Amino acid sequence: MSEWISVEDRLPEIAEWSGNRVLVYTEEGSIHTGRYEGEVAGDWVDLYNDSGEITHWMPLPEKPLGEEQ
Repeated sequence: MSEWISVEDRLPEIAEWSGNRVLVYTEEGSIHTGRYEGEVAGDWVDLYNDSGEITHWMPLPEKPLGEEQ
């Protein structure tokens, strides 16, 4: 699995409407999925928790082998 990336070091690619989801880690220590929509669109859209600053992110892992999408 990938290592956590600090938002101070690098941000993920700007997401399309529902694409490019990543794991996000908040200052409270919670982990959720989210996407980065860029500064103009309001930065991060955290899909399950709007509280807390996002400090780190990482790409989602690959889906299990043999699983349909």
